[in-house]
Amino acid sequence: MTRIDDWPGKIEETQIEFEIYSERKELERATHDSVQLDDSSFAQSPLITDELIKTDKVDCSIAASIGVLTGLLDIFWVGELSLSNAQSWGRLQINEFVIKVAQNKGYQKDGLEGAIRYLEKMFPNPSDRLTPDFGGGLQHHLRDFSHHPSPFGLACSIITQFTGKGHGTDTDGDFLRPVISETALIGNTFEEKIVFGVINWFFHLVSDMAGSSQSAGAGTGIPGPLLSLLKEASVLPFVKDIQIAYKGENIALAK
Repeated sequence: MTRIDDWPGKIEETQIEFEIYSERKELERATHDSVQLDDSSFAQSPLITDELIKTDKVDCSIAASIGVLTGLLDIFWVGELSLSNAQSWGRLQINEFVIKVAQNKGYQKDGLEGAIRYLEKMFPNPSDRLTPDFGGGLQHHLRDFSHHPSPFGLACSIITQFTGKGHGTDTDGDFLRPVISETALIGNTFEEKIVFGVINWFFHLVSDMAGSSQSAGAGTGIPGPLLSLLKEASVLPFVKDIQIAYKGENIALAK
């Protein structure tokens, strides 16, 4: 006679019930831990709030400081800041800078005209011989790329030493590469070409900053970096064809 406790599936059934029971316990424990973790995360939220408050305080302090400074400027200097005054101040600083650079290179006097002439003679630019090709004295500093105080202007100055040609635009804005007939200002060796293309380029631009020796302090000077970049970009095909209104007619942007 077989006992009920000894039926064949008893051991297997007991194991299955134990496994299900264990999995349920693990699930409940994991759920409980995740709730505890979320609670601890929320408990730390005041720290984040403190950081946000500190950031808001900094923002408010900066805004208040700007307002105070703007108010002081409006009270004490209202009507005294103008573009004309800034231009006069800038021209004075440039003139003094040119004189100091010339004196550093051996100029013994303190006159601006003499300083310009001294730097022009000591550091000539071969592209000055191409002034008529670039439209004359009034605009050739803009149209001649080697007179641009930019990396591209420096590159054109160095390339001129190796090719014997200038780089710029004519009066219609078309790209131009005229040949420099006078080769005395072109280096004979590789080292001379680099020195003439870099050192002479830099100090010649310094002399041109304050105008020419014939119009010291009142010449056209040299174009700034932004204007130089625009002029250089104007020879690109997709830029050159852009039309703008000028004195009642449409002209090419390059022109």
